[in-house]
Amino acid sequence: MNETAGAQTKNQKSEGGRITVVVSILIITFGVGLYLNNHHVIPGVDWFWVLGLTIVGLLILTLGGIDKFSIVAGPYLMCLAGFIFLSNGPDLPRYRYPRVDHPFRRVGSALLFPPRPGSVLVDRG
Repeated sequence: MNETAGAQTKNQKSEGGRITVVVSILIITFGVGLYLNNHHVIPGVDWFWVLGLTIVGLLILTLGGIDKFSIVAGPYLMCLAGFIFLSNGPDLPRYRYPRVDHPFRRVGSALLFPPRPGSVLVDRG
């Protein structure tokens, strides 16, 4: 029984270390985001949210392991950060239309959340 208690203590220590690393990374990321906002790096972009969502998506993918949640939630948050950057950022000269992110949003949401076979969106004909 003593070996079991030792294994539990070791797992609790590694879990506590993981939480400390995650919190440290999030604090640094949000601090950099606020710094970029205050110094108007690419005006109009809310760096706090762009960097925050990107890092949270990466943390879910790396620390969460491979399961149903991490495969969907990680890329979804990173795509959302990209869409926020495109919609809030300056109009880039290679794009002629100011709202170029709408088609990307539709395609990204369709790839991450495909319709079920029995749903109304799927053609039954």
